[in-house]
Amino acid sequence: MLLRRPLYHLSLFGFLLSILLFPPAVSACGLPFQASIAAEQALIVYAEGRQQIVTAVQLADITGQAAIVFPVPSAPEVDQPPGGEELFAYLDEATRPIERVVSRVVWDSGATEGAAPTSAVDVLGREIIGGYDVARLAANDTQALDRWLDANGYELPAGASAILDAYVAEGWKFVAIKLADQTVATGALAPLRMSFATDTIVYPIRLGALSAQPLAVDLYVLSRGRITIDRLETTYAGPVDQLDPAPPAALASLLSGAPYLTRLRAFALDPSSLTTDFVARSAPDNEPYRAVETTYTEIRPAESYGILLALCCLSLVSLFSISMGFAFKRHFDAISPEPD
Repeated sequence: MLLRRPLYHLSLFGFLLSILLFPPAVSACGLPFQASIAAEQALIVYAEGRQQIVTAVQLADITGQAAIVFPVPSAPEVDQPPGGEELFAYLDEATRPIERVVSRVVWDSGATEGAAPTSAVDVLGREIIGGYDVARLAANDTQALDRWLDANGYELPAGASAILDAYVAEGWKFVAIKLADQTVATGALAPLRMSFATDTIVYPIRLGALSAQPLAVDLYVLSRGRITIDRLETTYAGPVDQLDPAPPAALASLLSGAPYLTRLRAFALDPSSLTTDFVARSAPDNEPYRAVETTYTEIRPAESYGILLALCCLSLVSLFSISMGFAFKRHFDAISPEPD
């Protein structure tokens, strides 16, 4: 049960998060509230029983007041991390796969593309943080939570209430986030960091089953050692102090929370397969790893004909030269006198 609780509730957290982070075709695990997502990435930092999730939010297709709700396994703290604006650009650069270019002939033209609540809903705190109106909530009744969310501009989609039931029953807390008044309605907002206690590293994905599109996830995990997560491909693993380039000064404190970085990705998860959340476990060893990404350069038929013609000509010349050599040898053998 200790493993299941963070999984269930963080799944709504991640599901809601991704709608503020991914376009509909690739949203990972969030519920949209009058917006769609342009991109999602998350940094998880885990040390001594406490987990941080840092996420950047980029909103698009705003039709009203965009909002999102994050369940978390215990009373959360919410702030903006130092250097957050450059975090994901740096991590992508430092962990990107090694590029390999391979040429190949293409013969067809196919196209490619805190305290227990004393009432049904208890507002633990409400602050304006970096353009967000952030409310930290505790609830002991799902219907009351639904009413609070509806009254404050959060209209949950069909299917979400059943999952909220499990979160409420297990005593999880919630972080409700929407754009603050006067905040620009589109574009990227500075990353937010949510910190909470949990017994294991988890990434919420179960509510991704409500998505109508394949899901994508790009996770960076800082922990004591290399980790692995089922259904996610490891593309980078290595000690933080060996990152190249080294972290800029603005990110030094954020990336010093744990000594080892693992990057894991998935590009097209089937929503129907998302019946459990992602749980991180220790890898067999801490062997560094960096993926190799192959890029194919295509030689179109018109180009390949020229190459083939040149090869054929070269072969014919070679054959002609060999034939002439044998012919001259036979001729000289015929006119040469026999030895005495």
